[in-house]
Amino acid sequence: AWRTRDRWMTCCDAGDWEGARSLLSTDFVMKDGRRLIRLEGGADMAIANAQQTVGLGAWPERTLLATAGERLMLEHLIYRSRKNPDSFEIELLVLYEIDDSNRIVAANAFDADDEIAAREELAERYAAAESDGMPAALWEFARGANAHDLAALKATLSDDYILDDHRRTGMGRIEGRDAH
Repeated sequence: AWRTRDRWMTCCDAGDWEGARSLLSTDFVMKDGRRLIRLEGGADMAIANAQQTVGLGAWPERTLLATAGERLMLEHLIYRSRKNPDSFEIELLVLYEIDDSNRIVAANAFDADDEIAAREELAERYAAAESDGMPAALWEFARGANAHDLAALKATLSDDYILDDHRRTGMGRIEGRDAH
């Protein structure tokens, strides 16, 4: 995912818009769910957005926050002017999904302070796309834990559930889902 995103950035920086477009899948979807933005579109919108960004002389400082498998990544971006870095700053999170052909399938933008929602979507996309063989109950447990939903957590555990935590500062042995 990171390498594909690097190729996208290289194409955009060089003004190679056909090269950039070739990195987008035919069913590419770009969603910008940031407050006051709320846009959704396809490849044409992504190219137009990149052209406008390059035209403004903006370039992002990129930080990889998380990956899930080979094809999903969450990135923190801070766009600043190359010529005058103090003139503006745009900060956001973007979740990218890449297909088997190393083309970008989705780019979803989040407000920089909405990392929980971005990470939840990352987990959901991973569960849907790359988690063959992962028990559904484990995903439900993780969702319940992330949402602090005790009822959802309890629903994933069997009546004869046992947790045997051997860590030095662990919880010890807990028997039964109600006790857990």
